[in-house]
Amino acid sequence: MNIAFPEPDPELAEVSAAASAMLVRLGGLEIARGLLDGDDKAARRADAMLLEFGLLDLAACEDPARPAPLRHLAAATGALGSFVLAARYIPGLVCAHLATAMGLEAPQGWTGAVAFWDSPSADLAWARNARGLVLHPSGAKVDGAAVNIVGDISDSVVFLPAQIDGEELLIAVEVGGAGVDVRPRRSLSPTLQISDIAFQGASAKVAARGEAARIALHSAHRLALCAVATAQAHAAATAAQMATTYAQERFQFGLPIGSFQAIKHRCADMYIEAQLARSMADAAVADAGNLDAPHAAKAFCGDAYSFVATKAVQIHGGIGITWEHAAHLFFRDAHASATLLGGAAAHRRVLAGRARSAGGALEAV
Repeated sequence: MNIAFPEPDPELAEVSAAASAMLVRLGGLEIARGLLDGDDKAARRADAMLLEFGLLDLAACEDPARPAPLRHLAAATGALGSFVLAARYIPGLVCAHLATAMGLEAPQGWTGAVAFWDSPSADLAWARNARGLVLHPSGAKVDGAAVNIVGDISDSVVFLPAQIDGEELLIAVEVGGAGVDVRPRRSLSPTLQISDIAFQGASAKVAARGEAARIALHSAHRLALCAVATAQAHAAATAAQMATTYAQERFQFGLPIGSFQAIKHRCADMYIEAQLARSMADAAVADAGNLDAPHAAKAFCGDAYSFVATKAVQIHGGIGITWEHAAHLFFRDAHASATLLGGAAAHRRVLAGRARSAGGALEAV
């Protein structure tokens, strides 16, 4: 059984195939394994080659008020998800998108972050991460803290959504400057970098305010939801394929274990979840004007990926829980990425709230 997703659009298929081939040449899943073992040499080579590939350019935003479909970016992030690398690069893509949406120069590398990764909606981000943020009267310094910052923030800029004196602002802070205390946190996934930051008189500037800040942040948050959901869908398909192949090759009692009914049913369930996740992610990516689709995709794809990764470990049996096998990389990534931008329940609450506000009914997600 082949669970790989065929890409009907030749142009998108070329983007996906080129990104996948590049990552295979660099070691494939061994890149993530190296990061888990503390060896980032292969990952650094991947950083450079993906910049040369033009991945960062795909995230550029020409007009945040009229968001464009993210089909090309999704094709590339899907390939990253298949190799458990999406969490390393999506924060940089989101930061580049937000910077260009505000008319700023995009970062030249994979550093930079936006403080909204524990917020299921952009509206919640204004007060959620930057608790107690105080902008000095001059507007050039800031005090306070931001938590759950995802991405490589070494010598980079962090964009902080904050409500100060009733006004919504996007504040840019140079992490490498004085008055900034970065506290890295341990992550379940080898490719997910999380930090908390404390500011005390840190140099800052207001990058956008009011309606301009709202539009730019909503656009970046939508990109983040679509990119994470797409990566989860592709990773789920890869994990399901890996488990199905093993079930065909592993013999017990003289028969492949895939011939046993219990294993057959698990493989079928994984296939269905992966296919449905891909459909949800594709729908969110294709329809830029649908504000609900990204939330529905993130809710469904996160649950589907966690389900598939868990079943993949179980089908592999004892070898599936060893350090040497790749199954645990997907398991780690699935459960770590499920919490990014809020869990499934949080996104269903967002959708339910919108349905109530509109006086309509909410279909099951």
